[in-house]
Amino acid sequence: MSDWFRDQDADLPWLSVGSEGIHDQAGNVGEWCATKWQAEYPLPNAEEWSDGYLSGDATRVVRGGSWFSNAYRVRAAYRNLGEPGIRLSNLGFRCVRVRR
Repeated sequence: MSDWFRDQDADLPWLSVGSEGIHDQAGNVGEWCATKWQAEYPLPNAEEWSDGYLSGDATRVVRGGSWFSNAYRVRAAYRNLGEPGIRLSNLGFRCVRVRR
């Protein structure tokens, strides 16, 4: 990584750490999700979370925006779609921990 990018980073002391101990997540990259894309959302039943629904090569939901997005898209609630196999510098994935 170029030193220029590292030098542009700034601390934002008014942002608090969340309950999971992380912060500053919005605006880094748009996040691939396991959910298949459907224009109608949320789905009317639990089908969306079944193993069959989550498998396959379907278009997936991308949540949030990136460093390249406008303010409206830099929200976890923002939904877009992404074709499998696409590779972009402003697209990543979401780390999730399920408590049981």
